[in-house]
Amino acid sequence: MRNSLWHQAANTGLIIGALSIALVFLNYLLSDIIQLQEKPLAIATTLINFIKFVVLFALLWSASVRYARRIPKGEFTFGQGLGFVVMAMVFSGFLAGIGYYIQYVKLAPDYISEVVDKFPFEDESAAEATKTLLSSVGYWIMVAVFQMAFLGSLVGVIISLIIRRKHDKIGCEKEECKSLTYRGNGWPGYTTAIDKAGKEYIGHPMRVMEMGETEAEKIV
Repeated sequence: MRNSLWHQAANTGLIIGALSIALVFLNYLLSDIIQLQEKPLAIATTLINFIKFVVLFALLWSASVRYARRIPKGEFTFGQGLGFVVMAMVFSGFLAGIGYYIQYVKLAPDYISEVVDKFPFEDESAAEATKTLLSSVGYWIMVAVFQMAFLGSLVGVIISLIIRRKHDKIGCEKEECKSLTYRGNGWPGYTTAIDKAGKEYIGHPMRVMEMGETEAEKIV
C-alpha cells in the first residue's frame, strides 16, 4: 500500500506540475496576443487561474477517490486523504517551480532586477546576492513546493472530509453482505455477517476479524 501511495501521489503531482508549466506558456502567449494591455490581460489571467483551480480540484478529487478504492475495506481516515493530497501537491511543486523559474527569470529577464530595486540595500553586494538567489531554479522550486503544500492542505481538507469512510466493524462490505445476524450464534453472541461468497464475518468487542479455522486464517 505504501508503494501505491507514493506511486499514485507522484503520478498525480506530475500531471499537476505539467499543467502548471503549460499555463506559464499560455500566460506568456496571451500577454503577447493582448500586447500587454493591463485590463484585458488581468481578466484573462484571472480566468486562467480560475480554470486552473477547477481542473486542479478535479484532478485531486479523482486521484483521491482512486487511492481510497485501493483500500478495499475498512476505514479510510481523514488523515489518509489529507496526506495523499498534500503529498501529490508537494510532488507537483518540483515541476511547478521550474515553471515559475521560466516565467519570472527566463521569460521576464528584468523582473528580478525590478523586484530587488524596490528594496533599499545599503550594500551593493547584498543586492547582487539577492538577485543571484532569486535567479536560481532552486529558489523557485522551494517556493513552489511550499506554496503547493499549503494549497494542498486547504484543498485536501475539503476532499478528505467528503471521501473519508468509517470503519466497518464487522469487516464485510455493505455491497457484498448477504445476511446479518445481530447477536445469537451461541455465547457471547457476537454480530455475524455472511457475504455473497458464503464467507462469515464476526464482530468482536475489541477488534475486527474474519472467521477462520485457525488463528493464522483470521485477519485481525
